[in-house]
Amino acid sequence: MKIINNRDVFEIEMVDGELVIMVNDKNIRANSDLDQYNIEKLSEHLIRVKLSELEVRFDGYTTKVLMSGRMQNKQCGLCGHYDGDVSLIISLIITLLLFIIILIVLNVSEEKTARIFSRSVMSITR
Repeated sequence: MKIINNRDVFEIEMVDGELVIMVNDKNIRANSDLDQYNIEKLSEHLIRVKLSELEVRFDGYTTKVLMSGRMQNKQCGLCGHYDGDVSLIISLIITLLLFIIILIVLNVSEEKTARIFSRSVMSITR
């Protein structure tokens, strides 16, 4: 997982069952270094990075982004628009389910499905 902000580049990955934390290409191990970058080990396999107005949690496999309510209507992208409107999400889920059903009915190959899906997602996010 990689986080880039105005000042630092955080990279956290699971290596041989351990979370390895790098900040600006420097391996971070000591608690004092973790504190300096607002990084906290919540458990052996869960890291929290606190940034202004948001927090990122990572367990080596799953990333969770928690944002302040003050960010509402001020961001868009990977996490959607964060404007409280769920209709776009519901519409997207319905569209994807219909898309999957059509591909199953047409017996489209897995490889072709991946290409079609990739292009569809790119056009939806523009």
